[in-house]
Formats: sequence, structure tokens, C-alpha cells
Amino acid sequence: MGRDLSLREAAVTMERRMASFYRALKERVSGEEARGLLDFLAKEEDEHAETLSAWAEEPTNTACLNEAMEDAGDIMGWFMEGVEGLEEGLDRRKTMEEILKLAGQAEKDSILFYHTLAKHVKRDDLASQILDLIEFEYGHLRKIGILRNLVQHAG
Repeated sequence: MGRDLSLREAAVTMERRMASFYRALKERVSGEEARGLLDFLAKEEDEHAETLSAWAEEPTNTACLNEAMEDAGDIMGWFMEGVEGLEEGLDRRKTMEEILKLAGQAEKDSILFYHTLAKHVKRDDLASQILDLIEFEYGHLRKIGILRNLVQHAG
């Protein structure tokens, strides 16, 4: 899926799919704290999609980001495969612990994706914005850790 979509389309799709995943996962948990964390994660993923979409509104940003992707190689393709695997995991995985491990891996993959993009982008202002996005992704990992602890103690 990586090369048949523009970087903007693929990145926005990736973030929206993560938001949908967190909303679907929220329906599978009963604790208010866990539900609140999942709702928070979904909203942040939606905000990331909006941020990426706004970046792409500026043609010079789009050209610069697409060039960075070309320099970085086909990382979008394998990353999108990971997001698809996450969605499938909701249906196939038997335990919440396994699903949360998949979510953690997807967040780690997004950090790697954005880090690679930031490394190859040739404008400092865009690189800085991408690095800021990475900090949000680290926060998502921390929240998934909290969710894993909640699930372990609830079970």
C-alpha cells in the first residue's frame, strides 16, 4: 500500500486507522480509566491526522515530505501492513494483553516511521514538527503501558 498512496494520504489514513482501532478497543473494556485512556488515544490520533493534513496543504511542504520519503525508502508500505495487522488482531486475538502488545508495536513502528521521515526531510522547521509528533507517540506508548497494567490487575 505504501507507494500507491501519496505520503499525505497514507499518513493520514494510518493515523485515522489507529484512531478507529482505539475506539473499537474502547468498546471491549469496561473500566472507566481504561476507557478514558483509549478515548484520549483515539482523539490524539485524529489530531495527528489533522496536523498531517494541514502540513500537506502547503505545496512546498508536500514536495519536501515526498522527497524525504523517496530518500527514506519504502518504509510506509511495511508500516501500513503493521496497522492492518493491528486491526485484524482485534478479531483474531483472544486476550486484551495480546491486543495491547500489538498496539504498542504499532506505536513503536510509528515512532520509527516519523523518525526516519524527520531524518530525511531537508527543512529544519518540518523536521522539528515531526520530532514533536514523535513525542506524542512516546506518550501513547506510556498510556498503553498503563492500559496493560490495568488489564493485568483487572484479570
